[in-house]
Amino acid sequence: MMRTNSILPPIPRPPHDPTWWLLNAQVGWREAQLKNVEKTPTGQALVLSLPPESGRSLTESSGSFGGLVPPSNVALGPDGSLYLLDRTAAELKRFDPCECLFQPVPCFGGVGQGPRQLRDPHGIAICRGNLFVCDTANHRLSVFSLYGLVLRALWSPPPTAELANNWEPYAVACDSRGQVFVTDGANGCIHRFCPSGRWERCLPGFGKVTHIAIDRQDHIYVVVEGEEGVRVADADGEDLHRARRPEEVAAHFPRLSFLVDAQGNLYLEELCHDTRPHGCTGPPDPQLRGVFDLRGNPVTGLQALSGPTYHKDGHYISEALDSKFYRCQWHRIILRGRVPAGARVHVATYTAETRQPIAG
Repeated sequence: MMRTNSILPPIPRPPHDPTWWLLNAQVGWREAQLKNVEKTPTGQALVLSLPPESGRSLTESSGSFGGLVPPSNVALGPDGSLYLLDRTAAELKRFDPCECLFQPVPCFGGVGQGPRQLRDPHGIAICRGNLFVCDTANHRLSVFSLYGLVLRALWSPPPTAELANNWEPYAVACDSRGQVFVTDGANGCIHRFCPSGRWERCLPGFGKVTHIAIDRQDHIYVVVEGEEGVRVADADGEDLHRARRPEEVAAHFPRLSFLVDAQGNLYLEELCHDTRPHGCTGPPDPQLRGVFDLRGNPVTGLQALSGPTYHKDGHYISEALDSKFYRCQWHRIILRGRVPAGARVHVATYTAETRQPIAG
């Protein structure tokens, strides 16, 4: 019987075989050049990128963060009810899926300085049975019981906060612990209140901050005037990173049950037809398409929403993959991915005895 000589070294096998290379998110893409190509947010794949003028932006004026969350003046109740603050009329409206319309809710007293009145209001939020309204020009956060819409309290920072200017609450959001975060562009900070209403602190250094959103990890996303993209911070206001496009952070937000376009229009047709509650006496008005503007008024004549337009072509060039074998040429490439219909991937390799510059 022939015995194997144990003195001989074992035959190299992947990933230690120098004639075998793996390029992916785990070991690295070893990219030397990318043109019109980018990594997915998780780094798992390479995809064609969006042109600068294409796609959605996290800084859209409605405060929807590119459609990831409702606009700043729209809030979802725990039962799926949709509320909208008509900022011009200082009126709260609730979406009626039976009629496919936003109907006024009698809770505010119009424009003014009274306890139930508003002046230049902006953002709203619903958290733990409370409706929060940023009453900007009255310098207060109005807190209503969601059921019955009874005014519970008027929140504001205490005199000990020593703010440089009278605060101007603009937008509001809540985290999973019930903490309430309110943007204040006048003082360049974000105010944090505990669930009982006690003011905790002003998170400084944000500048003219406007819209705010909080993801499933309780990270804070804020839009700052004059800055590209959004700033992402923790609950103490410490910067984590910046984001520019919705697709970069979409995985961190729950998916909305409706669509929001770049102008802030709400596409609620499915709520009118597919999820209508029992007890509706008849179909909604066929003239209503289920699209509403930021005042809750029906919108007609809009084209159907279309997806983003990506670059039509691009390329990825890796670094030199040196096997250390003289004149060793790569002879097989295995690709793993999904190619849409009508698209194709072209692969080319070359061998050189010395490292060659990459052509532009």
